[in-house]
Amino acid sequence: MALSQESRSIIELPTPIERSDRLPAGRVPLLAFVADRQTKTDVEESLAPLALADSPVMRGGIAKAIQFLASERSPETLIVDISGVEMPAARIQELAEVCEPGVTVIAIGDHNDITLYRDLMHAGVHDYIVKPVAPQALAEALDLRPGQAGAPISHRLAKLVALVGARGGVGTTTVAVNLAWYLA
Repeated sequence: MALSQESRSIIELPTPIERSDRLPAGRVPLLAFVADRQTKTDVEESLAPLALADSPVMRGGIAKAIQFLASERSPETLIVDISGVEMPAARIQELAEVCEPGVTVIAIGDHNDITLYRDLMHAGVHDYIVKPVAPQALAEALDLRPGQAGAPISHRLAKLVALVGARGGVGTTTVAVNLAWYLA
């Protein structure tokens, strides 16, 4: 059975692999979006002693962050300014839709309000810092200390798993041990 010249060329030539515009496997450790010049200066000065001085701090707040992350790879930690935003918890949900899983979000705002804080925590924000940004507050939110370069930011990886048997001898311990081994 002979193949035509056209069929042979299609079979022999590999198809080109589409290249992604996104970053390779590693992610940027930290990226910040702030609304005003003073906050930008405060965040940059706060990051300098934490060995994160080269982390990008951009102007634009949460709207710019949503727009940027819709087309770019998410950082490990994202700092967003929610000052002057109507319904900030809803905007955080919009941000969550464009972020990759596992991103730690730290919000910066100008309202010292417990209801806002609880809403943001419920929406998945790691911490909320009231302006002006103090270096100590940002270091605590990042779980870093001055000079602690490259320290991994801890993420909660699992939740509690409970197994219950209806009576003795049904294999609950066997399932629990094997599940623990599998999850470890």
